[in-house]
Amino acid sequence: MMGMHGAIVDATHWRIVSNEPAGADEKIWLEDPRDERRWLFKPVLAKDGRRQGEDWAEKISSEVARLIGVPAAPVRLAIRWEHGTRVEGALSGSVVPTGWEMHHGSVLLSELVADFDPMDRGRRGHNLETITQALAGCSPPPDLSESLGLTAFDVFCGYLILDAWIANQDRHSDNWSVLIDPQGQRYLMASYDHASCLGFNLDDRTRKRVLHELEGHPGVRHWVKQGRARRFEDGRTCSLVDFAAHACRRAASDGCRYWLARLAAVTDAEEKRVVDSVDGLSHLTRTFCMAVLQANRRRLLDACDPSREQPTER
Repeated sequence: MMGMHGAIVDATHWRIVSNEPAGADEKIWLEDPRDERRWLFKPVLAKDGRRQGEDWAEKISSEVARLIGVPAAPVRLAIRWEHGTRVEGALSGSVVPTGWEMHHGSVLLSELVADFDPMDRGRRGHNLETITQALAGCSPPPDLSESLGLTAFDVFCGYLILDAWIANQDRHSDNWSVLIDPQGQRYLMASYDHASCLGFNLDDRTRKRVLHELEGHPGVRHWVKQGRARRFEDGRTCSLVDFAAHACRRAASDGCRYWLARLAAVTDAEEKRVVDSVDGLSHLTRTFCMAVLQANRRRLLDACDPSREQPTER
């Protein structure tokens, strides 16, 4: 498999810095010997003996984010040889500057919500209102140009637009964070951990059924509408697209217009180039990914249209 930036990376001999305690699956932090930058190695998982696609999903999503300027962790496809076994996965680059601290969204919310529990099944407190409050004292990601005039919450809306575009339902309170510089200033951190998207865990038989349920791909249109913002208290019955639209209506008008303009400028051909740049995917996987991206982009442009008072999709 080849990635957009050359051959797959062999990280077997990279120094192991530490284990990553967050998340349910085993991950390790490695150091690139060329520049000492840290990368999180996330092995591909197998379910019922079948390889899933977390690696290519994470790679595609990071490049899709670039199409509209959403700050996102860089991703490289990689392998490691462990005890004679080839382990495939993805490397996600650290976006925490040296000397800075990283606090998950759950830490900020615990400052605002009494007895906040990030494991609460109802996601109590993880909603747009409290996130708006939590980011009120934060600046946008440090690598984002100040000339854009975006607030931290405006940029967070960009993350939600990205989630809806790639069909990512996993934006829980530990899947967004803030950075704190040595002077104590807070910044929204670049987006990260997008592996649970684009039907990464489907097999090709299911993709074929969805793609060809009826002529004209209504199966895809039905499939994408099942995506829910289930990691948010106020999103469990709301589609990812409508949730992003609700967020945009809370954002500054300039922020909403910025993301809409960037999204409207994306073409089918650009999405295809992103998907095609990752070699080794089956024809059905490519076709499915492109169908999802194209369908969700059009849904977002419609739902986020300022002329619509409220999104109503179900």
